[in-house]
Amino acid sequence: MKKQPTHPVDSLTSLVKLFDVSLSANTIGSALLKAGVLREVSYLSTTGSGEEKHFREIPPAFLEFGVNRRTVHEFKTEPRFYAERFPELMIIVMKQLESEILALFSR
Repeated sequence: MKKQPTHPVDSLTSLVKLFDVSLSANTIGSALLKAGVLREVSYLSTTGSGEEKHFREIPPAFLEFGVNRRTVHEFKTEPRFYAERFPELMIIVMKQLESEILALFSR
């Protein structure tokens, strides 16, 4: 039986450094959230405080760009992206930013 190929995945912060892009990981993450490549998931704090907290994950339709890596909490994940797909992610980010900039002119 052939072993499935593994693709290196990394955080947006690491990929920004690796590819030396001018945008911050936070800016890229926000644009991906608005474009639907990331989504925010709500959950109640595990401390019992009743506080609502959030984490981001890659929805199933966009798992071609990365994986949702489990954290210490079994219900919570962290998005990790395939380095080889990062240039395509940046195109999505730039299109999202362009649409936001164009919207400024119609205000």
